[in-house]
Amino acid sequence: EDERLRRQAAALGLAESVMFLGRLGHEDLSSLHAAADIFVLPTLCHEGLPMSLLEAQASGLPAVASAVGWSSIALDDGTTGLLVPPRDPVALAAGLDALLRDRQRRLAMGAAARERALARFSVTTMIDSIEALLDAQLQIPEPAEDACRRHFDAHPARYRAGDRAHVRH
Repeated sequence: EDERLRRQAAALGLAESVMFLGRLGHEDLSSLHAAADIFVLPTLCHEGLPMSLLEAQASGLPAVASAVGWSSIALDDGTTGLLVPPRDPVALAAGLDALLRDRQRRLAMGAAARERALARFSVTTMIDSIEALLDAQLQIPEPAEDACRRHFDAHPARYRAGDRAHVRH
C-alpha cells in the first residue's frame, strides 16, 4: 500500500511535497505539528475519540476531518476546523482549500482548537468529569468522620470539650 501511494504521489507530481513518515514517536509529533498549517484526518473508520485529532488541536492546528465516529465530538465544525463527508475527496479538497486561502480564519480556528482541546479534553478535565459522573451515579455519602465533625461543630453546647466517647462511629 505504501509503495502504491508513493507511485501515485510521483505520478501526480507531488513526490517532493508529500512525505510518508510511517509510525512516529510522540516527540516527533510536536515538531511536525509546529511545522504544519492544518491537520487532516480523512479517516473512514468509525473509531472512538480520535486522539491524533485532539493532539493536533491541542497544538493549535485547525483540522479538516471526515465526519465519522467521534470526530464530531472532538472537532467543533466551523469553529475549530471543518468536518467533511467520508469518501468525498472533492469536499476534503474544498475544506483544505478554504483554510489554506484564508490565513486569518485558519489561525482563528487553530487558536479555538487549542483552547477547546485543553479545556475539554485535558487529563485533568477528563478525571474531574469521571469523578463527577461516578459521584453522581454512586451517590457516595460523605465520610462518617466528616459528618460527626459537622455535627459537633453545629451543636457545641451538647458536648463537653474532648468528651465525645458517647458518640458512636
